[in-house]
Amino acid sequence: MTKNAQCILQIINETCEHLSAEDIFRILKERGNKMVLATVYNNLNALLKQGYIGVICVEGQPDRYDRVKKHDHLVCRKCGNILDVNLKDYTRSIEKCLGFEINSYDLRINYVCDDCKKLNRRIRWATPSFLYDFTYHVVIYIICKLHLIELTFFEFFI
Repeated sequence: MTKNAQCILQIINETCEHLSAEDIFRILKERGNKMVLATVYNNLNALLKQGYIGVICVEGQPDRYDRVKKHDHLVCRKCGNILDVNLKDYTRSIEKCLGFEINSYDLRINYVCDDCKKLNRRIRWATPSFLYDFTYHVVIYIICKLHLIELTFFEFFI
């Protein structure tokens, strides 16, 4: 293994983050390494082919590189944040269902993280569609009151 590959592998193995090639390049620069970005990509590809690292591909996000210790991932559908999760190994169960041996599997669970949920709640109040819905409900409430239909205002928002 080359010296450059060893440096990259060390960075990946010493972090719990899922780093992109650009992240690794930035860390190398901070450590005083003169490696260029193309060399980072070439070494990542070599390490991947040799089985020293894994890659996580998320649509709309740069590829992220990871250590090969068995673990699964939670991936936020909104921001692309990736978290490690250690679940039971399902290799035997999968093999039993398929009827043949498998080499490995990658489990990626998609969800929406708490930060994105909070952000979505704040944005929702300011969107034109929410204001339109709110106005619509107020108008319906007034019409119901004019026609003496007994409903509370909040029943329209449930």
